[in-house]
Amino acid sequence: MKNNIYRVRQLGGINQQYPQPDGSMSELSNWTIDEQTNGWDNRIGYERYNPVPTNSFAPFSTTVRVDSLYLLSNRSRAQEMILLESAGTLYYVHDFGDTMSLVSFDTNRNVPANNELPTQYISYASSVIIINGYNTPIKFYGWPLDRTSYGSPVSLSTDLGFPTIPSAPSPWQVHTNPTSSPNNNSVCIPFDILDAEGFGMGIQEVNKVNRFRYKVLFVSDTGSESPISLASTSVSWTTVAIGVAPATIMYTYAVAIEIPIGGNNVVARKIYRTKNLGPDLDNDETYYYLETIRNNTETLYYDYTRGKGLGSQAPDDSASIPFPALTCTIGAVFAQCLFVNGGTANGSVLYFSNPNRPDQFGALDFISVGSSHGGDITALHPYYNTLLVFREHSIEVLVGAYGSFQMTTISTNIGTTAANTITTIPDAGVLFLSYDGVYLFTGGGAGVYGGAVADIKKISSPIHSTINSLNKAVLSRATASYSHDLREWHCYLATEGAEKPNLGIVLHTQNTTWTTRQGFPVGS
Repeated sequence: MKNNIYRVRQLGGINQQYPQPDGSMSELSNWTIDEQTNGWDNRIGYERYNPVPTNSFAPFSTTVRVDSLYLLSNRSRAQEMILLESAGTLYYVHDFGDTMSLVSFDTNRNVPANNELPTQYISYASSVIIINGYNTPIKFYGWPLDRTSYGSPVSLSTDLGFPTIPSAPSPWQVHTNPTSSPNNNSVCIPFDILDAEGFGMGIQEVNKVNRFRYKVLFVSDTGSESPISLASTSVSWTTVAIGVAPATIMYTYAVAIEIPIGGNNVVARKIYRTKNLGPDLDNDETYYYLETIRNNTETLYYDYTRGKGLGSQAPDDSASIPFPALTCTIGAVFAQCLFVNGGTANGSVLYFSNPNRPDQFGALDFISVGSSHGGDITALHPYYNTLLVFREHSIEVLVGAYGSFQMTTISTNIGTTAANTITTIPDAGVLFLSYDGVYLFTGGGAGVYGGAVADIKKISSPIHSTINSLNKAVLSRATASYSHDLREWHCYLATEGAEKPNLGIVLHTQNTTWTTRQGFPVGS
């Protein structure tokens, strides 16, 4: 038996240009590409997160509009946790064990307006940094659920950075007569130099003046160091002889110091001290490492260390400053540093942390993009050995390492506020939605840094009529993601005056064709 073979021309995707190429169409909605035949397949859809029929939409039955969504993945995806924000509350989805529920870990947050960028999530090591331009930036860990062993309160999240300079430590005065009771805020812990040589502070000569001062800094759960405090008041005393000659004893002493407690991200405190300054008030006050208090609870420390037991010099005042971007709206990790913008307070400045210390920012660790027509910084996206810096109407590329970062402008007429649409596409480049279309950035990796020319080209011409219906006023609420399985880039945006995403555009990377998604309620 002989079968007849019919060859059917494969149909392309949407092409709204004129004249329209053969095999294309003006509208093609809710189709995908079959991986076996490379033909169009309409077997698509969506389902509830929890498909058990008796559970309705649990655990989301009581939530309203979800404003932001993030999948936290740790340990090669061995630990995954869904984070979401709704009505000003951050939740994680507790879907392990015997129950499925929403657990809140931050409340009373700002609810973004329709034209504002939603909360941003930046993966850093085993945590995710959460910022929105209004509330205090936080770090969410998710695991372990009980963080008591870290020296912090039992909490899944801690503050990002250090909001202020620590308060100065407060030393008690030394009471030099062990035979009488000390006054308030003074202490007498004497060391007999004949019996306990090597302990205690002070010069063992009658009528010698002893004077010391202290500073302190906090250490966060990321190993970052806070700004160092101002100097304490002086603790001073004059060496006296106790008893009647020749049986007199000259003691050295221990000094009691009240140490301030830090925020909920502080796990240790470092104390620094001068050497014996003596009576000369003009002596150089150089501070040296004394001790690390490895908790954030104890408030009293006893110092009996002699000068030869002190360590290295204290860090300079410029080594760490209070977190400079409390209203940051976007961020990224590049070259082991956390980058954030100045936010609503200073949108043209980019701040970066010390390497591997996301809470620690130096006084000179910032880059200003100036006040040119490019506007404020609106998005950051790492791509190979570059950091793409998006602004409202321009794009810059940042390269280098900590201490030698350099920024170069690669476009002065293309920009975006749709930070959540910027997506790396394997073997292609970086896709993003702008005011007038979808663009593809190529030439990253060794190219930009090594001398090759970066290229930005519009790829959405086939769907120009759909793009022309974009509501630019709420461009920042557009969202996109790439499916490695389907090899599709999905971007959901607001069109025809809508205030939230109401249409999806899909780029099928197998053959670089476009379709749309209608009736898919994607908002984050």
